[in-house]
Amino acid sequence: MPMRAGAINPGVGFLTGWALMLDYILSPVLLYVVSSTALHGIVPEIPAWAFGVVFVLANTFVNVRGIETASAVNRIALVLEMLCLAVFIVLGIHWVATDPSSKGFTFDPVFNPETFDPNLVMSAVSLGVLSFLGFDGIATLAEEAKDARRGPGRAMMASLAIVGTLFAVQTYIAGCISPDGAVFAHDQDNAFYLVAGLAGGRALSVTCALATALSWGIFTALAAQTAISRILFAMGRDGSLPHALARIHPKYKTPYVATLFVGAVSLVLVLVLGRFGTDTISLFVNFGALTAFLVLHATVVWHFFVKKRDGKVFAHLISPAIGFAVIAYTWVSLSMPAKLLGVSWVLAGVAYYFVLRKVLKKKVRFTDS
Repeated sequence: MPMRAGAINPGVGFLTGWALMLDYILSPVLLYVVSSTALHGIVPEIPAWAFGVVFVLANTFVNVRGIETASAVNRIALVLEMLCLAVFIVLGIHWVATDPSSKGFTFDPVFNPETFDPNLVMSAVSLGVLSFLGFDGIATLAEEAKDARRGPGRAMMASLAIVGTLFAVQTYIAGCISPDGAVFAHDQDNAFYLVAGLAGGRALSVTCALATALSWGIFTALAAQTAISRILFAMGRDGSLPHALARIHPKYKTPYVATLFVGAVSLVLVLVLGRFGTDTISLFVNFGALTAFLVLHATVVWHFFVKKRDGKVFAHLISPAIGFAVIAYTWVSLSMPAKLLGVSWVLAGVAYYFVLRKVLKKKVRFTDS
């Protein structure tokens, strides 16, 4: 993404990468904090930070070993997560169909005119963005894909379609189990686990909580760490960050310096920010992702429709314009603390870029990777 944004201007490309770093550096930290807190709830004798340390060290080791090792780990994760989801769906359908207190399969979880509030829906958009972040990390693996040109794009679209469908099915069944939210009225943070407990008892509730903790702390965070290490590698190679980040491991052919750096930063941030909960981390993550996505949509219009004049009005003008408008609305709806923290990060990037170009006289180039 930073390289594509560099098509407008090297400075724009750098600041896009800088904003994206805010998202990708803190995304695994957020995952570690959430998962380690969940495991601490199951095993309170072990402090939450200890789980976080184990997660960081394990994922850093796997990332240094290479993309094939990470892929093998993710395949195992996929099987386990799908099994857990399948059990919930089966037990959930059975509960809705047979329990005397059930209202059956209704359309209310999708749209209930008595409770629908468009303002409430739009206020939750930023939470939805945070929930679905991560699919874009596929683009950072273009150099390690078999089809670098079309493979990552197709994988992103396929992952969005599959995850979106599974999420819709899961939440619809959960909505049918507790359409009024009474089950989790006093504990919204554990809403899904409480609904799962109603459908399958405490065993299913604990299983879902444990599956979430492991999938976030190991599998999802692994993908997030892989993505940010590749971004740092690319920016180090292009000269916008120290060149040491572009070093490749002689045996595993991975950007091991960038990977170890991300692991070290994640470890420190987990220990420091873990005590403050997830709210502070979430503020940064949303700002960085949305800002980078805004620039990406503008870049598509500039590079293909304006600069190359390819004439594809819908693909390279209307479609990205619609995407830009939706993301801009979401960006504006972010809380003021999120904007202040995010703008401060961007200003720090501007200062760094000024020193890089004007003081150190370094050129920032953007390759087509």
